[in-house]
Amino acid sequence: MINTIKLCLLFCLGGYLSANAQQIASPKDYEKWTKLSLNAVSPKGDWIACTTHNTQGDTLMVRNTITSENLYFPKAFLQQFSPDGNYFGCSLRDSIILVNMLDGKQSRYSGSGQHNFTGDSRYFIYNHNGKLQLIPLDKKKNKTFSFERVSQYVFNSSKTILLMVQESDVSTGKGQQIVSFDVAQGIKPQVVDTAKKITGLQWSRNGPALAYYKTINGELSLCVATKNRGKNYNVKQLSSKRLQQLIPGSAFMGSALRVGPQGNIVLFDARLPVVEKQKGTEEPVKIWSSTSKDLAPLNHKKEPSGIWLAWSVEKDTIIPLETLNQPVAVPTRDFRHALVFGTEDYTPRFKYTDEYIDIYLLNLITGKKELLIEKQLYQSGQTVISPKGRFVTYFKNNSWWCHDLRSKKTTHLSATIPYPLYREDYDLPGQPPAYTLGGWTDDERYIFLYDTYDIWQVEATTGKAKKITNGRPDKIRYRLYDDGLVFDNPAKIFGFTVQEVTLKNPLTAIKEDTHSLRQSLVLWDKKYGLREMVPFGKRLNSIQKALDNQTYFYFDSDWKSPPRLCRVSPSQKPKVILQSNPSYLDYDWGTARLIDYKVNDKDLKAALYYPAGYDPEKNYPMVVNIYERLSSTIMKYVPATAASDNGVSIAHLTANGYFVLCPDIAYRQNDIGQSAVDCVTAAVNAACSEEKGIDKKRMGITGHSFGGYQVCYLLGKSKLFRAAVAGAPVTDITSHYLTLNAFGMARMDTFDSYQFRIDAPYYSETFKKNSPVDAAPGITTPLLLWSSDSDPIVDYYQAQMLYNALWRMQKESTLLLYPDEEHSLMEEKNRQDLTEKVMQWLDYHLKKDSEKPQWLQ
Repeated sequence: MINTIKLCLLFCLGGYLSANAQQIASPKDYEKWTKLSLNAVSPKGDWIACTTHNTQGDTLMVRNTITSENLYFPKAFLQQFSPDGNYFGCSLRDSIILVNMLDGKQSRYSGSGQHNFTGDSRYFIYNHNGKLQLIPLDKKKNKTFSFERVSQYVFNSSKTILLMVQESDVSTGKGQQIVSFDVAQGIKPQVVDTAKKITGLQWSRNGPALAYYKTINGELSLCVATKNRGKNYNVKQLSSKRLQQLIPGSAFMGSALRVGPQGNIVLFDARLPVVEKQKGTEEPVKIWSSTSKDLAPLNHKKEPSGIWLAWSVEKDTIIPLETLNQPVAVPTRDFRHALVFGTEDYTPRFKYTDEYIDIYLLNLITGKKELLIEKQLYQSGQTVISPKGRFVTYFKNNSWWCHDLRSKKTTHLSATIPYPLYREDYDLPGQPPAYTLGGWTDDERYIFLYDTYDIWQVEATTGKAKKITNGRPDKIRYRLYDDGLVFDNPAKIFGFTVQEVTLKNPLTAIKEDTHSLRQSLVLWDKKYGLREMVPFGKRLNSIQKALDNQTYFYFDSDWKSPPRLCRVSPSQKPKVILQSNPSYLDYDWGTARLIDYKVNDKDLKAALYYPAGYDPEKNYPMVVNIYERLSSTIMKYVPATAASDNGVSIAHLTANGYFVLCPDIAYRQNDIGQSAVDCVTAAVNAACSEEKGIDKKRMGITGHSFGGYQVCYLLGKSKLFRAAVAGAPVTDITSHYLTLNAFGMARMDTFDSYQFRIDAPYYSETFKKNSPVDAAPGITTPLLLWSSDSDPIVDYYQAQMLYNALWRMQKESTLLLYPDEEHSLMEEKNRQDLTEKVMQWLDYHLKKDSEKPQWLQ
């Protein structure tokens, strides 16, 4: 039996105070760090389940948020509360634990893995060695049920009807049967179907129908079972033979099924017929053709192995969702339609800057296909399907539109909104994308749109818009909180859905001060408007609401404050429930603040981190870490580490006596190199002007990937720095532009459409002026380069080229080449080695009296 523990030194409440004065951490101290995750919240919010992660293993803790009573379960998983909150279950390696939350009594059952509570909280269900047990939670009112030889089981959405696959003797020999058991009624189980083998059991969303594969006499069939008026199951099937009649040469792949709400449509994958090449006709030579729409060799492209099909159960017809020319399909939630498109409509990409697609609407009942949106921007969140499948919203020509699939009417949603609904700070090539939708209401009446600061509630059929926040005057940004759990729809795979909200409950929103980047938690509803729940403070995330009341749980943190799990409600002020990684607070990590500066009329920020043990009477070296926009790191908790995947850890640097500056960089098209020089120079000057403790003669700079490119370029144009580190950098942008990455994708797309922001010809002066290798003669700063010989993103020879150039000019540089690694280092020993060498390199060049490390001698 697992003991109940009332107090534990690993955790503490709010107002954590160390018994010792703060000290400066060493890498050995980093081994103490732990992480905390919130796994489950009871319906009333009186209990929570959290997991502490550390190097010794994970521990599940169930905590009473009112009394602070704790239960601990080492290495437990699959935790859940019963729907009424009176019970809790979790799995261990060899057993399943059931806890009565009212009296604390625990029961242990043999087994491991899946377990469930029924929707009415009457039963606890688990499977051990094929014996499915339904344990009554109130033994006085309900009896125990047991089923033998169960290989799999699933519930309907309300968890009232249980389907299981049992081993059973049938007329064709030993086989399997699907058994349906109405747990709520407790009536005699029904046999749904029998076969030699049954797999892939899947309910429809609302539970009236189920789909599965069965095998009889070696033939695989797709089946759908629905209850008739006599409450018996009616089974219809699509045999392999019938599938080949409809789609010659195809076969079931046996992958996951998706069932329409009423079971009338089933989506499944089928294997396409393989064209066997005659012996001796294979072409061993890769053929590259200038007439191709992309750079991959024509005869070495991989054809899709499968295709998504829709089976109309009543009509017994098949409609292909995907084709070779339109290989992407996004079904609506009601399974009446699908958006289908190809990704090569507007290629080669350099002709169009952005990636565009023509979106067609496919009727899954009739098979009719028609063009819906022409030349639509193909980015996540720019085309969205409504929760029930009636509407398709899309952002085009700087406006949001809503197309009604019933009436065929298209409504201009943003016609009366006077502010841009796209990212005004967007500095990549092409058209700025819209801020993604805040969500759809569950009745599909309203959509929530964003401008830079505010939230707009817009009626889907009329376009009538109402602003529900007022953040613009003070530059306060409001966003509905999105937990990432969009409604169940395969469309979410492609970024075609947003969250579904209900106006029956207050909406949860994050309020952010764009000056300080601090956040607040607010609620909005029609009756009360905006109500502040949590005042401006740290960064908020992982917000969860108790189902039965207005109790909210959230984490808050910033760069040096480990996440705290807090509780708040409209009637109660925020309360700290748990402080994660409490030992981190024993140490001095320095302080941090934001620095404002301006470049080319653009207002920018930089995060300035102070060294631990800072003395205003002393001068300290500073390390500038760059990528694109990094000022927001001041609100992101990343614990100090001596094993960083890119060799740099902000807290590790501050603990070792460095200022660290993380600036924002705003880019000009075709001038990214000089953009970095201008922004970094302005940020450094602003920081040095405001903080006299920065030693201007002892500054270094670091960057990885695109940041590494910027470091290499900047060194050729600036004398600000005495040491530099560049990881996996592009140093010769012309050769990078003209090659493919390890995945066979053209790197030139990153210039024409993305990060490198160059649309000029590769042979133009623009490429030369932005290339670090061409700026290498101006480099005087000692440079540490590192890369991996297996980097799939940036070839290691890019770092080698600059190293070779510097070696030829006899300029101080060192190249570290890690074997069999990724773009960021994955192996712990390599991370440790790189982080140690980066610190030693910086110390040697920036700290007084620092000895030259052995590996440099």
